[in-house]
Order: sequence, then structure tokens, then C-alpha cells
Amino acid sequence: MSANSAIIKFAFMEHKEICSPGTRKKHSAKCKFCKVSLTETAGTTSTFTRHLERRHPESSALLSSTADVTGARQIEEEVGREMASMETSAVRRCNS
Repeated sequence: MSANSAIIKFAFMEHKEICSPGTRKKHSAKCKFCKVSLTETAGTTSTFTRHLERRHPESSALLSSTADVTGARQIEEEVGREMASMETSAVRRCNS
């Protein structure tokens, strides 16, 4: 998990990675909405996601809809890059 994770950026603050010798890496962050501090050791965002879904369902729904739009935009951009690349290749073949 990283501080760049969408859920961390959207709903949490004061994200920290805690590394102690001989123990698993932990992540800790404070909820922006209710100020509860959460800690997880699995290396995923499931603890943070579950908190948001259970305690702040309206915010969770907003994050989901935002992620869907962002994902669709990323797909559109990738398809656009692929199409541009194909067009460039076609032009090169025609000019060769």
C-alpha cells in the first residue's frame, strides 16, 4: 500500500509507515471525517476501505463513483494513445 492510494488520499490524513526490526511493516492513518486512527499490517487498504464503508457510507459511495470516472478516463487515454501509435505506424509504412 502506498500513500498514493486513492482511498488514503481521499479519506485519510497523517499516513505513516511504521517499520520496526523483526516485525511486519505497518501503516497508520487518521480518518479525515471522524479523526479515528487506524493501523493495518497486511499491506493492503482493506482496513481503511472497510472503515469508510461502515462508518461513512456516503463518502465511500462518492469515492467509488470518482474511481469509476477516473478509471474510465484512464482507459480512454490509453485507447487514445494506442490509436495514435497505430496511426503513426501506418503513416510510416506508407512513407517507406
